[in-house]
Amino acid sequence: MQTILLVEDEALIALAGKKALERLGYSVYIVNSGEAAVETIQTVPGIDLVLMDIDLGKGIDGTQAAARILKDHDLPIVFVSSHSEREVVEKTEKITSYGYIVKSSSITVFDASIKMAFRLFSKNCELLETRNKLKTTLDVIPDLMFVVDLEGYFVDFHNRPDVHGTAIPPEKIIGSHLRDIFPADETAFHLALYRRCIETGQNQTHSYELYTEGARRVFDLQLAKLDGQHVLAIIHDITELKLAETRIKSLLEEKEILLKEVHHRIKNSMSTVASLLGIQAAGLTDTPAAKALEDARSHVMSMMLLYEKLYQSSNFRDISLAGYLPSLIDEVLGNFPNRTMIRVQKDIQDFSLDARRLQPLGIIITELLTNVMKYAFRGRDGGQVQVSATRTDGRVSVVIQDDGNGMPESVSFENSTGFGFQLVQALVLQLEGTICMERDKGTRFVVDFPA
Repeated sequence: MQTILLVEDEALIALAGKKALERLGYSVYIVNSGEAAVETIQTVPGIDLVLMDIDLGKGIDGTQAAARILKDHDLPIVFVSSHSEREVVEKTEKITSYGYIVKSSSITVFDASIKMAFRLFSKNCELLETRNKLKTTLDVIPDLMFVVDLEGYFVDFHNRPDVHGTAIPPEKIIGSHLRDIFPADETAFHLALYRRCIETGQNQTHSYELYTEGARRVFDLQLAKLDGQHVLAIIHDITELKLAETRIKSLLEEKEILLKEVHHRIKNSMSTVASLLGIQAAGLTDTPAAKALEDARSHVMSMMLLYEKLYQSSNFRDISLAGYLPSLIDEVLGNFPNRTMIRVQKDIQDFSLDARRLQPLGIIITELLTNVMKYAFRGRDGGQVQVSATRTDGRVSVVIQDDGNGMPESVSFENSTGFGFQLVQALVLQLEGTICMERDKGTRFVVDFPA
């Protein structure tokens, strides 16, 4: 049962009204003055609605009593009066807007007005709850939010209590214009963005700098269309992000300089080792010793080339074989005087391998090509060498083939006493692969290992 406080100074009218309302199912309290109405609301719990007469004799009138009640309590107040003048009705509307009933109205009108006031109050409570939830949600978001019209005037805004950054005091924002914040060219740019957002319905973005709170800061602007005349502007302070990006960029530049210096020194060191080996080999009369030093030099050059390709790659871990093996082949063959007499065919698929496998593979290819150039074309004016590398079903196959004199049947990887073939076999095992040697119109080496 809903409880009504009836404020009426005429006793007979009050009693008649109480009985009529009780017949409709309401519980009714009666008081005869504005002061009594205020006291009752403060002391009697459960009052759901007030029917407030305006003329209450001595003391405060109904509008004054209503204002005092609403200062501390949120409940519907419906004014009741014998006056129907516009100025009287407008006076009550400035206090609350739950209804105005002329005293001569029937009880049916009273009942309808009371029910309407209850429905309106319920909707207002729901709206207030929704607004509170929305405010709580918005207060979590650190961004500034503005509603701006097509002309560039601020009509509403929200900012979290602990987040600042407005270029003008918050109390002066509503009604101010973009030109109060930005110079003319930036104002024109923003207005053009607003028009584009409203005309196309598409969100717009923009970053800008603004001097606020004693420092120049950077903001990110997101625009969304609200209606045909307004946009929602969400502004996020990205100053710290920009500073972090600048610091990261500076660190990356320092890292790049350091990497270049380290690369330069490593390359020089490897070049120095290769040169020392070459000089030492040239000064020896002992042919086997000189040969061993030249082979070591070739291996160093192979590793130096691999390092160069790694440095030039984008991730310092993987290298495309199509970019590495042709250079390695040219480097190895270029060390031999008969290079110009040999035709070279390269068929290298474009796929990548990591440096952990490329280093042993490079030494294997260096050793096998060196063997071909030393022994395959003895006593001949020229010949051909073919090198291919393919990847199929998760395995890599590297083939080195010549049309030279061929290997003697007595030579194999299993029984070889030479360091070169022993090195090749050890590196193939490191790759968890296999190697075979075929003799047919020359020699064919096939290296196979998992990709």
